[in-house]
Amino acid sequence: LNSNMYKKTYNVTLKKRVVILDPPTYGYYVTDGSKVTITCTSNAGLKGLTWKKNDQTSASDNNILETDQAGVYTCSNSEFFSQSVSIHSIGIDESKFTSTTIKEGGSHTFEVKFSKLPASFIKATIRWTDVDDVTEDISNSGLTFSKDVTDGKEYSLSIIDQDGISLFDKSVILQIVSVTIGNDPATEKIVVGGTSLTITCEVKSVPKSDGVKFSTVKWVEDTTDKKTESDVSKTTYDITLNDKDSIDSLDKIKCEGTVVGDYNGYSEQISEMYKYMDETPLLAYYQNDPVSHDIYVEEKLTVKCALYKYKVGVQPVFKLCRKDEDKTGDCEELDDKKGETDNDNPSVELITSSFEDNQSGRYFCRYEGSSRNFDFKEFQVNIYTFEVSPKMLVSDKIEGSKLICSSSNRNANLVWKDNKNSKADDAHVEDQSDTTGKRLQYTLPTSVEGGESVKCELIRDGDVVDTKTVKIISTFDIEVERSGKRYGYVGDDVSITCKVTGLSDNDVLINEKPTWTLGGASFTDGTIGMFNNGASILRLSLKDSHKGEFKCSYGDTDSTNGMDVNILKYSFDPKDTTLYGKQGDSITFTITMDSITENTGSDPTVSLSSGMKEKTPKTFDVSVDFGDGEKQELNFKLEYNVSDYYISDIKTYTKDHIVEVIKLDLSVSPKLLLTKTTAKKELLCTTNDITATLQWKDRNGNNAGDGDVADVPDANNKVLKYTLPDGVQDGDSIKCSLMKEGKEVLTDAVEVDTTFTIDVMRGGKRYAYVGDDVTITCKVTGVSESNVKVLDEKRLSWHIGNTPLSDGTIGKFVNGESVLQLTLTEKQKYTGVFKCSYDEEQSAKGMEVQILEYTFDPKDKTLYAEQDEKITFTITMDRISDITEKSPEIKTSSETAYVTIPEDGGTYPVTADFSEQDSKTITFELQYDVENNFVNELNGNMYKKTYDVTLKKRELSVSPKILVKKTISGEKITCSSTNSNAVLKWKDNDGNDAAVNDVESLDGGRQLQYTLPTSVNDKDVLTCVTMNGEVEGESIQVKVYNSFVVEVDRNGERYGYVGDEVSITCRLTGIDSGDLELLNDQQPTWKIGESALSEEGDTTIGKFINGASVLKLTLTEARKGVFKCAYGDKESPTGMTVGVLKSTFEPSDETQYANQGEKITFRVSSERISGYNKIPQIKTPSAQEFVDIPENGGTYSVTADYGDKDSVPISFELQYDFEDKFVNKLNSNMYKKTYNVTLKKRVVILDPPTYGYYVTDGSKVTITCTSNAGLKGLTWKKNDQTSASDNNILETDQAGVYTCSNSEFFSQSVSIHSIGIDESKF
Repeated sequence: LNSNMYKKTYNVTLKKRVVILDPPTYGYYVTDGSKVTITCTSNAGLKGLTWKKNDQTSASDNNILETDQAGVYTCSNSEFFSQSVSIHSIGIDESKFTSTTIKEGGSHTFEVKFSKLPASFIKATIRWTDVDDVTEDISNSGLTFSKDVTDGKEYSLSIIDQDGISLFDKSVILQIVSVTIGNDPATEKIVVGGTSLTITCEVKSVPKSDGVKFSTVKWVEDTTDKKTESDVSKTTYDITLNDKDSIDSLDKIKCEGTVVGDYNGYSEQISEMYKYMDETPLLAYYQNDPVSHDIYVEEKLTVKCALYKYKVGVQPVFKLCRKDEDKTGDCEELDDKKGETDNDNPSVELITSSFEDNQSGRYFCRYEGSSRNFDFKEFQVNIYTFEVSPKMLVSDKIEGSKLICSSSNRNANLVWKDNKNSKADDAHVEDQSDTTGKRLQYTLPTSVEGGESVKCELIRDGDVVDTKTVKIISTFDIEVERSGKRYGYVGDDVSITCKVTGLSDNDVLINEKPTWTLGGASFTDGTIGMFNNGASILRLSLKDSHKGEFKCSYGDTDSTNGMDVNILKYSFDPKDTTLYGKQGDSITFTITMDSITENTGSDPTVSLSSGMKEKTPKTFDVSVDFGDGEKQELNFKLEYNVSDYYISDIKTYTKDHIVEVIKLDLSVSPKLLLTKTTAKKELLCTTNDITATLQWKDRNGNNAGDGDVADVPDANNKVLKYTLPDGVQDGDSIKCSLMKEGKEVLTDAVEVDTTFTIDVMRGGKRYAYVGDDVTITCKVTGVSESNVKVLDEKRLSWHIGNTPLSDGTIGKFVNGESVLQLTLTEKQKYTGVFKCSYDEEQSAKGMEVQILEYTFDPKDKTLYAEQDEKITFTITMDRISDITEKSPEIKTSSETAYVTIPEDGGTYPVTADFSEQDSKTITFELQYDVENNFVNELNGNMYKKTYDVTLKKRELSVSPKILVKKTISGEKITCSSTNSNAVLKWKDNDGNDAAVNDVESLDGGRQLQYTLPTSVNDKDVLTCVTMNGEVEGESIQVKVYNSFVVEVDRNGERYGYVGDEVSITCRLTGIDSGDLELLNDQQPTWKIGESALSEEGDTTIGKFINGASVLKLTLTEARKGVFKCAYGDKESPTGMTVGVLKSTFEPSDETQYANQGEKITFRVSSERISGYNKIPQIKTPSAQEFVDIPENGGTYSVTADYGDKDSVPISFELQYDFEDKFVNKLNSNMYKKTYNVTLKKRVVILDPPTYGYYVTDGSKVTITCTSNAGLKGLTWKKNDQTSASDNNILETDQAGVYTCSNSEFFSQSVSIHSIGIDESKF
């Protein structure tokens, strides 16, 4: 021992004795006819506890008090303590708190009235179903709790006192009954005559119930019963609308009957008239006969469309449409006009005069409804032409002239009228009709004279529909303006005018034009214009063949004069307007120009840029000077004072002749031929001078063989290809020459290199992160210093594996190196081996690039937060597998040292602090020692990246953050700002300002409430912004969902056992994944059948995670039925129907006692799923296989075998193949449950615990015998089998062998020894 000191400590804890009351409170309540049970115990395990009333009469002879009487009761025992409690009697009148059925539009009051409240009762918390908790004072005089309600649903009232005791907790239903009569389906439509209309009369209730129905119902039309039904919730009535009378009969249809509800004996007589004016369809008929119309171009057509019993208060709009056969339902609108506001018979006459001859087809009248369009019956419109030719006869030979009157309608009735307005003589009229239409020719008689007119009439049904008149003119003059001898140069654009005079009205020539002759022959070159104010212009480009006299004619009359046109020429040598040359070349231009013989006073002149005018012919020697450009423009200006000799009316003739001299270019491709095999390689020689001759030279300087060269088609250049023959070697120079007039003007050469090497620098396996800007270098070596300079990056390409790389920028060659610059935007796209190729030669090695990823969440560079709000940033960063010693690191703004980013990412909270300014920049610095494994060569091998995030003080907030409702219209969302001077604005999904009537300013302008209009749709995003003048500032959004779905996972029929812990998932779908997290503080509601399920005991309802909320509970017999969940105003349409099975395992104690070899029998039973062919099975401890459990249960024996142990564990395994019918999703559909039992050997327990006992003279020994198995009937016997004790306690002063035993299980013997002690000398 340490310092030989033995030490021992005895620790004892003293605890205050306290009372334990169950239920644990000091206030209890009984109502009329109810009882309260209170159990009184102590933490000290006291015995003899009983209850007395305050008058000391006994209330219970044990620790459990059960009473229906108010009073003060005391729990006590005779020695230690007493505890008093008060039981109060209260009266509750709940006669007005019962489920009730009322008619739609009514209201109801639920009421609970209290009386006989105790004086100590001061406050209570009242909870209604849909109202926040309310704490109210309660007076002794009594209190009434009431709620006026109008909505059909379940209402519950819970009243809890200040100590947590429930005074009242009950649910009731307000059932709203409504009767509707209307159309089925209720969609807007026009009912045309003969269409059947179905009218429905239906009774509905909220909440929905099969018990709400018509006990009797009948349809009545003008007092006549048409149809009678009973015990139905919906009845229909069919009517065929043939005419106005049948439409009028709708006024008289009604639905009569008796409606019954579920509660308070609700029964009501109803009589509902069918209100067609409050409904759609609109009832219409069509006024348009005949169904086919034959009309003529520009003729008016009137179509009348009408509505009957039209809906009051809306202005109808009709349109006349042509059916587009290619676009069904499209309306090619021709004309429209609003109808009169006549609610009894609104109609419209649609009149059009815009028909053209190509608009025949099917037409219909369209009524534009409030939500869609309705098209009346189609009709055919045939549109025909009606015309005369010529429209005016201008001729000095009237007799025998022929006029044509025609129509595209073969059945048209056409009549010619003579100059006296009489029907033309049949002898002068010839019918020339054919399949294309009607055609009448009128040959004018001698009686018709100039200045008169004849006409053709179109007759339909005896009436003249239209008339076409031909005016006859015989006295007029026609001449060519500027007649006489005139001149023009070949290529000039000139005009010659034909003029008609002597007409009283020049408009008669509109759409007419003359004919022309040249030298007496018909002239058809050029274009002839229509007469305008009697003048028609012939426009043409002069040719050599245009020499001669031009004359014009109209009708039978020729012009009295003509224009004698003479053709002049000028020449320009060289003729090409595009020339090629080299800097300093000299080009000679020679210009000549014909002159007009009669024009002796002037000569043609030419000038170049100097402005000096020289007489032609003239020669110019021009020295080519391109300056800094690629071409030189020479402008030669021709000028000639033509006096009045030119064709057109000009005095001075001018013309610009522009010549473009382009710098001569010759190039070969490639400049450097890098190849390991030269044979058959193709070289190109290109010049921009398409008139030049190109010549390839072979390796020896001789002209290449004709079989090795070939022209290459090119629209803008001259290109000659050379296919190399065998024998070309490294270091050869292959030359191309540009030849002009047999002379070599320019040369260029291709250098050949076959000993080069192409490689990717920093080859091998390298890494980079998505988003990185990287550079990879391709290097060409083994090339001469001069050839290095002509390496062409355009001939360089990159591949990733076998895929060509089209992204990135390939840099120019510098010292044989070209750098690829690339942004790695995608992991998949850029992972692989990068190789470079020069022409067809690829690098032997490459760089194998592995793309890593990192994430930074949230991604926004600007975030809004409140003061002290914690924003958590999550950062993940892939690691390089080849590096094991180093890890990515991060340093935040608040840290001075880098810390390692965990492999699965790290979270880094930042607390927003705006105490000094309203915005703050947070910087995250990433670094990673990549040990030369990065794509780029990094300084010190350290990869670095910086993230800057700006935190701004949040002013805006919205409530709710996300709106998830079945009915959106009318919902209110509120935007709030901490800035009292903020100007707030709501914007709709299209970015337009919300309507003024839909927004309301609250809290002095710090809040703006938006009442959502009907135009808001599913997944619309509504934005609240702060306005700084016209500039938008901070914004915040609310996303709207109404097409979401609430559903229970694994719905349908499912089963579980009593005691199983199960999970049922409620899932929201139809909500974008990014928005689901906004619901993470929300949870659904659950019900079993119609009973709400609340969180209590072992029942928990999880918050939504990714749109899923999990209900967890332990199954009991009472928890069976249909589990449904709801969120907002939408309930899951289907649920999970849970059946609860029972299983037993007996004996139930997990510890069983038995002697070695003793047999213990266990009983196991399991309910089965009705109508299901699988059977529960059990596997016992001694069996290898599962066996079926009989329907009424089975017994299974186990023999105790301990070996050298005092206890052994055994287990029974229950399994049941549920075939996916279990509440939870099971692995392989097999339900498993294990019953574990510990078998313990029975052993004696002797007190005192020893196996040797001693008595001396006059002393006694007391031994208590018990067993770990709690055995009964233990007694003691002496070894002579005489009784020593009739119970388990032996008290004796006699030595001997004593045995403790019972009749069945065990015996245990001990020896008591008698010893003599002489202590006289002690």
